[in-house]
Amino acid sequence: MGEENWDPVTPDKWRFQQRQAILAEAGEARPGPRRPFEYAVLTAGPRFGAVRIDGQVRIDTPVDVTNRDVIVVFGWQSDTEFYYAHLSSDNTIYPHNGIFVVDNGDRVRIDDQWTGTRGAPPAITDDAWHDVRVTHCAGTGEIAVYVDGSDTPLMTTVDTTFGSGRVGFGSFDNTGRLRDLEVTGSEAGRSVVLPTLEPDLVAHYDFEHPLRGDPAQENDQGPSGTQVALVNGGPDMRVSDGAHPGSTTAMQTRQVDPTAAGNDDWKAGTYAAGGVPTLGDLNAAREITVMGWFKMTGENPSPNTTTPDPADRYNAVGLAGVLSGDSEGHAVRALLEVINVNGELRVVALGRRVDGGSSQTFAASQDWQSVLPRDEWVFLAATFDYDTGDMRLYRNGEPLDGFTTVAGDPWGLEGAPEPDLTSATDPAGIKLGGSFPQNTVERNPCNCRMDSLLFLDRVATAREVRAQYDRFLAS
Repeated sequence: MGEENWDPVTPDKWRFQQRQAILAEAGEARPGPRRPFEYAVLTAGPRFGAVRIDGQVRIDTPVDVTNRDVIVVFGWQSDTEFYYAHLSSDNTIYPHNGIFVVDNGDRVRIDDQWTGTRGAPPAITDDAWHDVRVTHCAGTGEIAVYVDGSDTPLMTTVDTTFGSGRVGFGSFDNTGRLRDLEVTGSEAGRSVVLPTLEPDLVAHYDFEHPLRGDPAQENDQGPSGTQVALVNGGPDMRVSDGAHPGSTTAMQTRQVDPTAAGNDDWKAGTYAAGGVPTLGDLNAAREITVMGWFKMTGENPSPNTTTPDPADRYNAVGLAGVLSGDSEGHAVRALLEVINVNGELRVVALGRRVDGGSSQTFAASQDWQSVLPRDEWVFLAATFDYDTGDMRLYRNGEPLDGFTTVAGDPWGLEGAPEPDLTSATDPAGIKLGGSFPQNTVERNPCNCRMDSLLFLDRVATAREVRAQYDRFLAS
């Protein structure tokens, strides 16, 4: 927070001390478009694409002044091109307490909460410090402003004018200060996927790219273009809890009613009997990798709503998987999950080479709750080599010791033809957070969150898994 890290409009009006950026003197109107009078741009770090800005702010202008404000700047390209969130004690006039864009013209209000006469409830009405979070999903234009730790945004909008830029702090025409600033995000123009893995990427879901016009669908950021549905929860399943720097949003899955049979569990995926053509790169596959971030948020496994015994629980917790070509919504070709193995729950990689054939499971030796502790983001990877029968698991970039559960040759690898491949069928879909993405049956729900899921048509090496984990953390 040192002075060397900031570029103010008017340096003499600012003080930088004790991890605070202090606007000590109100700004004055400047020539050009109507826009905030005074702010400072953070010059340390990169120009961000997707970004999350966290900090504490205080308005120093006396409380009896009705138009008090501070602003958080983001997507800053130049002094006449940027977004800002206006945090004010007043919400009754157009320029107060909203989200605005300055695009080489007078600032324009763009938040959803403005009715024409009133905006969101006043963000700051006293002289205390307030926690503020601003998230900007550059790919979709989704913007949200949170105050005082609330899970519900105070202000929201969708706007794609600027896809990247720097961040800053200031006020339209008052004084205030910022402390404990933390900015996380993806450097503009830098892919989160490891370059050596990009040629073999099939699908990638970061839950920051809803389908325009249907936010209950998530766009694939990989080359397949396979959208997944956010089943039963729709856009409410996107939560402000990015798993790693550069991520602002994750997906929440959960069991909705543990006491009644139904089809209301939150899960995600896509399904088509006979196969999903866009997943054709996983047709006759020699190798597959499934990886992503997972965070347990509730009790797992869940009560089994398909049986009459209220004490019965499912024997598995569904994470992420590719369905087999003949799947009814449950059978898989490649799956990461937690499942009962010989009376104990274990994190596993479960694979099936031939549609309708036997599966093989590689189970982690480590206790599953230490692999996936509650309320902690964990990066998991599972690799499947259908030619050699080799399966592996990784946690936070490191291999997990384990064992296969089926003796013999369940995949039928012995003998010609070589190499051994999966069935020459398009997968019937992808399932996330439970089986039956077509929402016909409840099975193995996951009370958890997921982020940055990657599906590859080859095995990622141990070195690549580690490098991909490190790349997420450095994004």
